[in-house]
Amino acid sequence: MPEFHNLKIIVVGNANVGKTCLAMRFATGAFRETYKTTTGVDLFIKTIQDEELGENLKLTIFDTGGQERYRNLLPLYYRNAKGALICFDITNRTSYESLDTWLTNIRKYCPNAAILCVGTKADLKDNIRVSFEEGKAWAESNNCSFIMTSAKDNINVQACFTQIARESYYVQMEEKKAKEEEKEAKLPSRTIPQKSIKKTSQRSPVEFLSEILKLRYILLIDLNINKPVYSLSLGQTIDPKQLASFITSLGMFTQEVREKEQQSGSTIRFTQHSDSQGNFWVFTGSIYSLVLVFDEVPTPSIKQAGWDCLEELEDLCSSMDSEKKEEINCTSLLEQHLHIEYLYPMQINLALTESLIKQNQFSLLTKQKWELLIEVLKRFQEEFSINEPITANELVERAFKETKILTLQEIVEAIILLVDYGILYPISPSPGLEK
Repeated sequence: MPEFHNLKIIVVGNANVGKTCLAMRFATGAFRETYKTTTGVDLFIKTIQDEELGENLKLTIFDTGGQERYRNLLPLYYRNAKGALICFDITNRTSYESLDTWLTNIRKYCPNAAILCVGTKADLKDNIRVSFEEGKAWAESNNCSFIMTSAKDNINVQACFTQIARESYYVQMEEKKAKEEEKEAKLPSRTIPQKSIKKTSQRSPVEFLSEILKLRYILLIDLNINKPVYSLSLGQTIDPKQLASFITSLGMFTQEVREKEQQSGSTIRFTQHSDSQGNFWVFTGSIYSLVLVFDEVPTPSIKQAGWDCLEELEDLCSSMDSEKKEEINCTSLLEQHLHIEYLYPMQINLALTESLIKQNQFSLLTKQKWELLIEVLKRFQEEFSINEPITANELVERAFKETKILTLQEIVEAIILLVDYGILYPISPSPGLEK
């Protein structure tokens, strides 16, 4: 069975510029004469064989609604996009003048995505309001390519999607290469014992997320002042009194550790502690201590991710002036190493589910199980409101209770896929005690 590179492509632009017609013509070969407003997003899937790359590319095309009332939904669909088509109607100058707004959104929500500017309705030569030269000049000034198309006459449709697919593939490969180089370039930290950084066996994201679901609070303590400088609550609100209890409990435990260090004459870099406040895992470096507080004791295999996160944080701090340390994005590092974004409250958007199930994109579960899980989300919205976010733990609990046939592994796999497709959109909480 041939290997496919999965690429997410978003199509954006003002309403009625022909985004759906363009995507439909490419994906199905059909052209729709009558105009129908896209409600939120339409989804098209097409696999192509790129002879120049020698690769099979599977494009998941998110055709977004251009009307103002749908724009608050767009961040849901931009996530993890590798390519973007910014479309304007060459017979409508207003749509051309809106290109800057669409470009700003793309670079905000998917900054690495390849971008192709697309002039649509090239068949309407008698009504041109934006010339080819203007479109090309805008694209060149914004470091992207330009192409004119006509979905009706099938002009440059294949070329348009082949080009953005190819550029998106290069983006994906560059991201993969950068991650590999970053991993290889890391040197063992002087503050972490070799036995602690011994490579663990590769674990699937599903297994990893099953462990992370137990995490509920994160603290970062500056060892120079012996005080927390960063905190993040996951899944529930922590009030000041509870935070104070955490810190008090941690302080008492730290004192016990220091006494043990004096008795043994060696430095203790990793410690575990359980009390009424939770299960504490403390990773101690030369600058910071990273404290993870769990509801339940996780398996030791998650320990490597904690060390990796602390090591990168200290490497960054060591290379920066003290005045610039506050610019370090601790939350981003935690997302990178611990995947905590799956624990954020998540906005629910069910607009895509019917199309995805129909096109068998949710193949890891049976159609019946997917429909049961979607019903869980629908009932949650009916019980609260369409805009009420849900957490992964809430979804796991409800799915267990209401479906009675889904396993934890199936639910966790489903959550990962739902986030990837923008059906669940994590809302990053505000950290506390920022430096």
